[in-house]
Amino acid sequence: MTPSDDKINTEIRQGLYLNRAYESLLSENSLASFDSFASIPPEVVVKKVREGRQTARVRLAREGRAAAAYLKLSSYSWLTNLLKTIRKFTRQRDSLTHEYINLVRLREIGVPSITPIAAGTRVRGLRCKSFLLTDDLGQTKKLEDYVPGEFDKPFSPEQAGRKRVLVEALARLTRRMHEGGVNHRDYYLCHIHILPGAQPWPELFVIDLNRADRRTRVGERWKVKDLAALNYSAPAEIFSRADRLSFLKTYLGAGRLDGTRRRLVRKILKKTGKIARHALRSKARDSRYMAGAQRKARQTGCSGEDLA
Repeated sequence: MTPSDDKINTEIRQGLYLNRAYESLLSENSLASFDSFASIPPEVVVKKVREGRQTARVRLAREGRAAAAYLKLSSYSWLTNLLKTIRKFTRQRDSLTHEYINLVRLREIGVPSITPIAAGTRVRGLRCKSFLLTDDLGQTKKLEDYVPGEFDKPFSPEQAGRKRVLVEALARLTRRMHEGGVNHRDYYLCHIHILPGAQPWPELFVIDLNRADRRTRVGERWKVKDLAALNYSAPAEIFSRADRLSFLKTYLGAGRLDGTRRRLVRKILKKTGKIARHALRSKARDSRYMAGAQRKARQTGCSGEDLA
């Protein structure tokens, strides 16, 4: 299964969002109800953010052969999300139906991403369960993993040239996303994939849009948040100050940075610092949690591997 540039035609059936292009796939795998999707057996869990939220690679039958897809599951309390929204003045996003709609929007504005197959959310009392089934992106890599292996100092002229092309492609992608009314809210290199070897421009894909917002116009606050996250996650030993300046000029469509644009740069740098400090606090908190969990495991006779 491979990404497509075709418009996503969605049918809403029994509360499920279904991509019509995959009707035969869903029929072949007897996927027609919420439970049938949510109970697809995982081949391997590739990401588990917290209890009640995970992404797994699954295998589906397609024309008699096995094909890879990805199943994201989420379990949460709508009341807890409401209280967090009030406290943080930022809407909490856990429904994976929301991500399906975001993926449709990206396709409409010409930003490459994963292709949604189906999604659904079920509410029972205070508890909500949600799923999102997406197509496989093929032989792509996270930019977070691709960049360190592709660019190592001292850069050869050929490496330096490819890095400039990548920076420009990333800036154009980001500008297209924001101009199309979408801000990501988790716009780190790990959420951007690249198809190695694509010519003449790198083929980039934006993923993990569960928290993303769709707006008539993306305001400065949300642009700064995305740009700062990208700036924070770009390794300083690979991306120089000149690279970052080139990115901003391409993103802004400006040959030089005037006073207004320089103020934007200062806001991005300030937000980058906040993200870095938050990351340090989170790392310390996670370390304390793991230390406490390991002490509890020793007391109860569990092995450390049980905590992984």
